[in-house]
Amino acid sequence: MGALGASSVTYTLLNQRKMSDSRSLNRVRLAFGNASDTYPSGGIPLTIGKMGCPTVIESMVVVDKGTSGYSFMYDQDVKKLVMFQAPAQTHTHDLFIRDNTIADAAANRINANTNALSTNTGANVTVSGTNAATSGGILSATLAAAAGVQPTSVAIAAQTIEVEVIGW
Repeated sequence: MGALGASSVTYTLLNQRKMSDSRSLNRVRLAFGNASDTYPSGGIPLTIGKMGCPTVIESMVVVDKGTSGYSFMYDQDVKKLVMFQAPAQTHTHDLFIRDNTIADAAANRINANTNALSTNTGANVTVSGTNAATSGGILSATLAAAAGVQPTSVAIAAQTIEVEVIGW
């Protein structure tokens, strides 16, 4: 398992156009990742000549990032594609159950003392979202939503993105 390098990226020129000032405006598909090579610190090095701009990339915009969940940007200073992922977050919900007392004392209720589903308390109860194993099925889940951390030591699955490149 090695790090993704410039030779790990496959470039496909989709459109090549010349702007009125002789700069190139190209749409390029970049494919990389194989689920064993890891994301290198600081980003994936790119070969700018393979994007139809052999001398300078003035700007690169990601126009299609696929469905990976990663965000991408181009670091012009070091000519690298930088990936961002959301940091892991824990998310919980409390469950509030209102007691609708009925005349039958044997009816099932919420046990306010143990904070769990039980019988015969006859009171409103909030079951805190702190222990899914013991608190009546409250869910705690790890989310993938927030901004901006570069992955470290992560083997990147196959990715395909499309970028628009301006340069000459």
